[in-house]
Amino acid sequence: MRLIFVYTRQDATTTPEHFMADGLYHMFRRMVEEKIIDDVWVIIEQCGWWRKIELSENVFWAETTDIHFLPDGIIPDISGDAAIWVRGGFKPTVFYEWCRACDFWLLFYGANTGRERWPFWDIVLDDLSGETRIDINPKSPHYKRLYLDYVKPINPDVFRPLGLERKYDVCIGASHITDKKGQWMAIDGIIECQKRFGRRLKCVMPGAIRRGVQTSGIEAKIKRHGLDVDRPGMVPREHLARILNQSRLFLHCGGGQNDRSLSEAAACGCRIIFTRPDRHSPVIRSVGEVAVHHHDSVALAIHTALSFMPAGNGYHEVLPGKYMERAGIENVILPRMRALFDFLRANPVADRDLLTQLMEDYP
Repeated sequence: MRLIFVYTRQDATTTPEHFMADGLYHMFRRMVEEKIIDDVWVIIEQCGWWRKIELSENVFWAETTDIHFLPDGIIPDISGDAAIWVRGGFKPTVFYEWCRACDFWLLFYGANTGRERWPFWDIVLDDLSGETRIDINPKSPHYKRLYLDYVKPINPDVFRPLGLERKYDVCIGASHITDKKGQWMAIDGIIECQKRFGRRLKCVMPGAIRRGVQTSGIEAKIKRHGLDVDRPGMVPREHLARILNQSRLFLHCGGGQNDRSLSEAAACGCRIIFTRPDRHSPVIRSVGEVAVHHHDSVALAIHTALSFMPAGNGYHEVLPGKYMERAGIENVILPRMRALFDFLRANPVADRDLLTQLMEDYP
């Protein structure tokens, strides 16, 4: 069975090299190697437009695996069975009509877009509830849809313990710096921590600042309060992994956007604190710590975590194993993907009446 993966983004920055460092790429490669699927066709859709992807000659996987980018977003000529997996969601009528005309299964992962509410997805990969369930309400627009308990993969070749000195007390986020991603709240918490507890924290804040009501004031706050915050800007994932390995604590004060950074931090042995447990997976809730979304609570959480995590106590060495036990690609994710695609291969024509069988067999 062929997997057609539609990777929807809101900006125009994704390249094949960028996607290669994503946990999804690593998971797909392992799925092909384990013969869970035959091959993968990737479509990158950005800003509402299909974008042509030019593969550079030095992208090793272009020749060594069965993962391919499709040019121009042209609807492919499919021979044999296929399933469509959409990340992020979009509504191109022609594409949707083509999927239905072919009777392909439509799988969806929302990536915190909220678009799982759209009625035409057959299977929703749900990384928030920790449950596998079927909508049994005959009046629901999602009647007979299956929601699968899904663990978001990270790339273990990139995000892993590197044995580096942890020179930063706090890493603040790991993406674009915006109001929604909450770096401003982390800065307010660090200011409060400095005031209340006299802590002079060494911090790092990767990412590029975007305009926002709260975010636009970050630079002035850093200068006014004399905070020690390194600003490396946007960095490749390999560089981010080094930063996480150099940080004792990772602080995420936003909602669900860039929630993968918490998983990447845990895999690097970085203690994690977050403020919106409802927007994060059960795995993160099991290995991380919650602070109320308020600068005073964030300050107390930082102080408490650093006070009870002296250097060399083994915490950073234990956490990666604890995280991978719950979310590892080999031991957790691949068995679930095998159950899912064994079902799709055995039932290539989409029929929601059959989904109770998958629910029973899903690990």
